[in-house]
Amino acid sequence: MEMYAITALDRASTLRINMIVNFIFANQVGSEDTKNNIYRSVEYALSPYKYQGGFVLLAEKNKSILGSVVINRTNMEGYVPKNLMVYLAADPNSAIPDFEKTLLSKVIQLTSSEVACHITVDNPAMKIFEDVGFKKNLFEMRLKR
Repeated sequence: MEMYAITALDRASTLRINMIVNFIFANQVGSEDTKNNIYRSVEYALSPYKYQGGFVLLAEKNKSILGSVVINRTNMEGYVPKNLMVYLAADPNSAIPDFEKTLLSKVIQLTSSEVACHITVDNPAMKIFEDVGFKKNLFEMRLKR
């Protein structure tokens, strides 16, 4: 298995971005987001613009995606974490023990500052995040319109 991050410098093709989006959509861990939202977060992570960016972590075997994490850079370090983990996706058939933890550990290695993620309180993946060092920090209240 090969694990690596892609950034704006890699200039991913539209085909490659769509492959990533489709994989995340089909294999989201604890989320049921739309393809459009996933696409927008990947596009933001791979943006060359100064106040956007981040990276997409990919784990692949034989050119097939086994796992992916999308990190968006917030540019608000100090009062909001610098990095926001937007999506975590893993192939449930990968047969790799603790694969999600492996992905999260790689994210921790690749980031130089705080990493936040939004996760529902009933998400079964909560334990995975806690096992690699994430702490429950804030309770979010959101007005949906």
